Amino acid sequence: MHKELFLEKCLNLSDQSVVQKLLEDAQTIHVKQNSLLIEAGEIQQQVLVLVRGVARGFLLDADGRDITDCFVYRQGELLMGCNALGTPSLISLETMRDCELLSIPLSRVLPLMDENPTLLKCYIQFLLKGLDRHWEGKMLQ
Repeated sequence: MHKELFLEKCLNLSDQSVVQKLLEDAQTIHVKQNSLLIEAGEIQQQVLVLVRGVARGFLLDADGRDITDCFVYRQGELLMGCNALGTPSLISLETMRDCELLSIPLSRVLPLMDENPTLLKCYIQFLLKGLDRHWEGKMLQ
C-alpha cells in the first residue's frame, strides 16, 4: 500500500499538510521473523506502524521468565513499548512473523504533535484503542 494512502486510511489522517510532513522521513521497512525491534529500557526513536505481520510485546519477570504481554497483528496498529513517546520502553517488542512496518522518526512526530491538534488527537485515539484491546485480552484469560 502506498504510504500516503496508508496514513490516510489506517491512521485516519486527512490533513494533507500533516501527512506530507510525516512522509518526508517515513520509511517502509521489512523485518524478519524473530527480530528484536526494541528492548525494555530503550527509548524508542521511531514510531512503528504495522503494515503487515505479527509482533509481540514481552517482559521478563523477577525469575527471568519470558512473559508475553500483548500481540500486534492488525494493520495500522502502533508498535510501542510504552505509552509516553520519548520515554524508556516498559516491554520488549519482537516480530513473530516477517513484518512490513512504516517507520517514522520520533524527532519528526513530536514537533508535529505540538503544532497540530489533529495528530495529537490521532495519537490519543490510538492509546485509547490500544488500552481497550489490552484490557479485552486480559479479560479473556
